[in-house]
Amino acid sequence: MNNDKKIRHKFYFSFEIRVVIMLIFMLTLFGVGCFFITKVISFSKGESITYDEISDIHYEVCLKKNDIYEEDCLKENMEYISDLTHNMYVTFLYNVKMSDEVPYHLGYHLSGVTRIYDTEDSSKLLYNNEEKLLNSVDISDNSKSISVNESFIFDYSKYNKLVLEYQKLYELNSSAEFELILYLEENEEIRSVASIIIPLGTSTYGVKKKSLANLNQEATIENVGWNQNSVFYTIISLVFIISSLIFLYHIARLVLKVTTNRNKYQRELSRILKDNDKLIVNSKNGYQYPKDKRIVKVESFEELLDARNVLKKPIIYSKINDVKSEFVVEDEDKLFLYVLKESDL
Repeated sequence: MNNDKKIRHKFYFSFEIRVVIMLIFMLTLFGVGCFFITKVISFSKGESITYDEISDIHYEVCLKKNDIYEEDCLKENMEYISDLTHNMYVTFLYNVKMSDEVPYHLGYHLSGVTRIYDTEDSSKLLYNNEEKLLNSVDISDNSKSISVNESFIFDYSKYNKLVLEYQKLYELNSSAEFELILYLEENEEIRSVASIIIPLGTSTYGVKKKSLANLNQEATIENVGWNQNSVFYTIISLVFIISSLIFLYHIARLVLKVTTNRNKYQRELSRILKDNDKLIVNSKNGYQYPKDKRIVKVESFEELLDARNVLKKPIIYSKINDVKSEFVVEDEDKLFLYVLKESDL
């Protein structure tokens, strides 16, 4: 027999409880993975948003040295003298406020168009020249707003001189203007979002502004999902789903193993009870260990039989649960214990 050992009663989960706990854990992992997949799918379908799109232009007309005005620059909405105008300081503002965060990659640039018309028939365009004054500027983010604030100094003297020379050279009765335009670049589309029109070749002039005020607009942002967020959600969903499948694999192995072992356990228990029917006493309410006796655990039922043959005492059988049974031979100061468990087979 082995050395004396004191039995420590551990909290025991039955096979059924273990399977249920593992199934709950597996289903939780799978559910979380499916949740993140739905996030990815909803992103890939596009997102409907509302937005306000507003643009505006502010400007100052800066003067040549003169004896008329004390100021170096005049404010907006005045009538200006061409011969006294040096340049204009123009600021373009463009803002979009959206209902949800949206990843975007846009660009913008400034262009200028010089136009000369026949005064008698304004539909006749005598001269038209467009030039890019500011190269494309990229703006990218993932937010609820888009904002552009770009300033430009327009050389009024240069373009007004060009028009006057054109009129003089060809002795034309014509009118002219310069339009400074802010263009927004979105995918393959380029559109004007703000502009300022400055008359040229006249003794005095006033400035016109074109701006946007598109409020409460609706749009569907296509393919917004495949970005950093969707990549993150995809990775997380795969981790959870793969983890749940690993749990399912282990559950299947456990069920197969325990089912096989339980059959071995039932056969072994039946053999012991049948072969030793006259030596075994069945304890229906379980066996209570006396506190004053030492417990000696043996490794096999045959060792327990050896103890019984020496002590001439009955073997007490106690069913603990469906996968565990105990056999005890009690002496005056000690008791011998054999534990039959399906996990040991």
